[in-house]
Amino acid sequence: MKTLTCYAALCAALAMSGAVQAQTAFEDPLYQGRVLEFSLGLFAPFNSLQDTLTTPNGGGAQVQSTDQLDFGPGGRLDAAYSQPWGSNSRLIVNLTGATATGDETITIGGAIETFPGSYDDGYNLPAGWDIDPEVKTETLMLAVGREWMLDDQWRISAGLKAGQASQDLMTNILDPGGVVVSTQTTQSNNQMIGVFGGISHYAAIDDNLGLRLSGMVGVMQNDFDYQYTSVRPGGIVDQDITASESGTAISTQLSVRLERSLSKGGMLTFELGFENLQGIGNGVDTFLDVAGTATTAQIGSDSIGGGYLSVGYAFQF
Repeated sequence: MKTLTCYAALCAALAMSGAVQAQTAFEDPLYQGRVLEFSLGLFAPFNSLQDTLTTPNGGGAQVQSTDQLDFGPGGRLDAAYSQPWGSNSRLIVNLTGATATGDETITIGGAIETFPGSYDDGYNLPAGWDIDPEVKTETLMLAVGREWMLDDQWRISAGLKAGQASQDLMTNILDPGGVVVSTQTTQSNNQMIGVFGGISHYAAIDDNLGLRLSGMVGVMQNDFDYQYTSVRPGGIVDQDITASESGTAISTQLSVRLERSLSKGGMLTFELGFENLQGIGNGVDTFLDVAGTATTAQIGSDSIGGGYLSVGYAFQF
């Protein structure tokens, strides 16, 4: 609720700051009038986890690696609005959300294994049984600010940024008959608010086609909340751990976009990009951190990020 309130305040404060004014026509086709953009695409989270998924029961060297986990892909939605704001500058608003879920069945070998960290309470993963880990990644980011045209091709921008992000694990432990005997679940969330700066370059390829390169960096205050539960059939709770931590999150985004102008003020866009959040909490890594215990979670600075490919349409009016 606190983050959603911040979102509304950011939009209201900046949207009311500047009136629409006439601007000089530039080579960049998205620099005149009001522009509303929507895009939809694929989102592929990166595996930034530590190496160890399981160890021998009682501790020891790694047995199963986190490289075996499946992270997706999933979907990504982007909506943006801009309008003139003073001389050679624009109000910009951008909202981006992405979600991905991956599921993989992993068989325990000939010896008893265990999850490190939060799962070091004497429970085990019996030999010959299966674990069914599901990794879910979610991000939601809002940026509101001002963009300045330096010349026919270069723009810079600055403003306020806020968002939420999480990467969590749900693991079912199955006996040889395929019956679920225990479920481990993490529920985490990073809530961020801060500032951003960006730069972009537009180059015309022909009369109707252009290439745009963009980069953005944000610095945000981050509050991370974490909960882990282990539940047996019938709703019997074996473990229930909560933890929280605050710190500084760094967001980065790089993208390459082709823009194809159409008749009647429309434009098709094709974009390839990378986005990452550094210095935030990660529910999966917190669960697996060997420094954690059955009663205390070990939260460390981590990351959540991924690549994306999207197709969109821009309305100019």
